[in-house]
Amino acid sequence: MNSPLNPELYNPHLIQQKLNKGVMRSEVLLANMHFLDVGFKETSEFSDPVHFPFYYYLGQQLQSKSVYQVGSQGGLVGAAFLQGCRTVESWLSMDVPRNQGNSLARVIKGNLSKHCGGMVNSMYLPPKLEPLKVDVVCQPDVSPDTFFISEKFDPEEYRVALEFAWKALIVEGILIADYITTDAIRPVFESFCRVKNRELLVFDTRYGVGVLQR
Repeated sequence: MNSPLNPELYNPHLIQQKLNKGVMRSEVLLANMHFLDVGFKETSEFSDPVHFPFYYYLGQQLQSKSVYQVGSQGGLVGAAFLQGCRTVESWLSMDVPRNQGNSLARVIKGNLSKHCGGMVNSMYLPPKLEPLKVDVVCQPDVSPDTFFISEKFDPEEYRVALEFAWKALIVEGILIADYITTDAIRPVFESFCRVKNRELLVFDTRYGVGVLQR
């Protein structure tokens, strides 16, 4: 499996330029999505032109095929990304039960399947991330080339999520981590980058998104 990062397509500066212009809006990008809470459309997070639209712009520049995600944000991160990236063959969304309850998995699948031409699956994580083992979740023939962390865990759980993603990814796969400029998560992510000896690339989104290549 090849890396989704194609040097001919990938241009971080162009992504940030598009974000700075603020042209794309979530109400347009996600107009036909299902929401568990329709009031979410009135939140500042939904109206922020540098939150969900970022994933659309990133999707335009990647050639992801197998995607894993921890924390779904109701399937909206994936729905935004998949409108830009049309190469995805499989998507697995892993979420925490505390988010929205038992109907969340159906919303995830409904939102992602609108754009994903391949297989869409979802599962709930155990109460703590520690028991989740890579060899239990990942199958050899569908190991992810792209991995999203889209949940604002507490710092220790976020560290576990980062390590889980790193082990699951193929060599040269892409890790996309949200919330990394928040006070609690910033030192966790910076420490992770130092240990893995990877350059820190941060996009100026609502909460800060970091992109690393394994």
